[in-house]
Formats: sequence, structure tokens, C-alpha cells
Amino acid sequence: MASLKKNKQCTHKFKTYEWTYLVHLLKQGFSVKEAILLLDEHTNIPSLLEQGKSIEQILCENKHGSFYTHLYFFLSITSLPNAIVSALDMEAFEKNMIKKLTKQISYPLFILVFSFVILYLFTSMVLPQLIMSFDLQDENQTLMFTVVLLKWIIQLWFFTMLMTLIIVLAAKNNERLRMKIYAHTPWLHLPKDLTSYRMAGYFIPLIQHDISTKDAFSFLSKRKKCDLITHCATEIKNQLEQGMDLLDALKQNVWINTAFYDTWRIGIHTKDMKEALVSMMRRQEDTWTCQIKYLTIGIQVFAYGFVGVMVLIMYQIMLIPLQLMETM
Repeated sequence: MASLKKNKQCTHKFKTYEWTYLVHLLKQGFSVKEAILLLDEHTNIPSLLEQGKSIEQILCENKHGSFYTHLYFFLSITSLPNAIVSALDMEAFEKNMIKKLTKQISYPLFILVFSFVILYLFTSMVLPQLIMSFDLQDENQTLMFTVVLLKWIIQLWFFTMLMTLIIVLAAKNNERLRMKIYAHTPWLHLPKDLTSYRMAGYFIPLIQHDISTKDAFSFLSKRKKCDLITHCATEIKNQLEQGMDLLDALKQNVWINTAFYDTWRIGIHTKDMKEALVSMMRRQEDTWTCQIKYLTIGIQVFAYGFVGVMVLIMYQIMLIPLQLMETM
């Protein structure tokens, strides 16, 4: 009974190193069934294959996450080992960018939040006691006003962060809400840049497999995951079917950035679209790296500046009782 349960729950949700090893086995000439059995002898994938299920259904059905979204797409245009490699590469970039951002801003962000918490506790617990004990209402009104103002700023900041978190979590699984947010935040360049970058990442293997541009957009419009790439590809596919020129369609699309449009023009001119897209992706990576650096510096300056102001205010407040005692 335990064995049946194990087989039922299993078995094809591999880890990254297992996917890499599977690619190695497939490239060594092993069949899909043999390679997967070498990877996990308890898997039920061979029996599912014998039942007539496709490898796309078995590996991607009811699976969540960017890797499975990429894998499902690449399996429709290339072999299993190449699809796995392409999916792993796409996922690795997304994870590395998030990891790099988190690593660089985690410490200054911690300092900022910690100083906010300390000041809030001070203004909520320590300061009222000082006011009651030393009757500080009439002393240094400017200082008192500054402390209260900072307290309200902190409360507003916490409320804003909480609402942002709620909206992000709500939009994560709600396509309509996501599109509304994107439509009302045209000043945000990240969604446009990220969509264009990922679009380029998808087009490179499509070009390698001699997929026509029209068919490529058709493939992208049928992706398993419905996001901005799917939305853009659907719009462009419909425009191409209506006879619109591709460059005009790219230029009019609100979620395709200027870099992607210019890159496509360069690729047409040089007749090497793959190299043009690779260069565009590298430039975008460098741009994001610089932006992360500037963001980190900005957070650090604000965090340390806030800590300095907080220490100065606390020092001034602590001096008031001593000054009162001297005048008694």
C-alpha cells in the first residue's frame, strides 16, 4: 500500500541537478524511459508513456513555476534535452536577478526597517513616559513636532508596504488585475523591459530551429502561462494576420521597449537576428546591474541618514530632562 502511494505521488518533479543529469543521459543515447528510470526507479513516467500520454503532459501537467512554463513552451519546438536546457537557462536568469537584487539591498533595507521600528517604539512607549514624568509638552515644541511627524511617516510607510504586499499577492494569480495594474502604471519600465528581454530569450531558440516569425508569435500566444508575453504575442499575431508590418506592430505595442524594436531592425539589416537579440539581452542585463547598484546606494544613503536623524532626535530628547533638573 505504501509503495502504491509512493508511485502515485511521485515522481517527475525533479531538482535542477536531476534535470541536468537527465539531459546528459539523453545526449548519451539513452531513451526517455531508460534515462528516467536510471534517474528514479520508482517513477511512474514509463507507465504513463505506455498509456499514450505525451512527454509534455507528463512533465508539465498540473505543475507550477517558471521552469515548467518555459519547458512546456520549448518542448513544442525542440527535442526534450534541448528544451530542458533552454528552460533551465531561462529560469536561472530570473533567479539570479532576484538573488542579486536581494543580496545587494537586504542589509541596507534591514537597517532602514530596524531604525523605523526603533523610532516607532521610542515614540510610542518611551516618549509618552518622558512626557508624563517631566511634563515636556511645553519644552522644545519643534522637537516634539518632528518626532510626531516621523512617527506618522513610519506608520504611513508600514501601511503602504502592507497594501503593496496585498496587491502583489492578489495580482499574482489574477491576470485581469495584473493587466489593470500594468495599464495604470505606464511609468514603470520594469514590466516592459522584462517582457522584451524574455521575448528575446524565447526568440533565440525559435530562430535556431528555423521557425518563421509569424509561427513564432503564434507559438508564444499559446503559451501555458498567460502573462504579458502571451498577451503581447497574441496582439502582434493578430496584427500580422491583418497584414500589418512586423516593425509597425512592435513599435505600437505598449509592452515592447525601444531596445527590442531597434534590435529587430538591426537584425534585419545585419541578417543575423540571433546575434542581435543576444547582444540586446546582454545590454539589458548590464542596465539592470547598474540600476540595482544605484538602488542599493539610494537605500543605503536613506537608511543611514534616517538612523542619523533618529539618533540626533533621541539624544536631544534625552537632554531635556537633564536640562530641567539643572533649572530646579
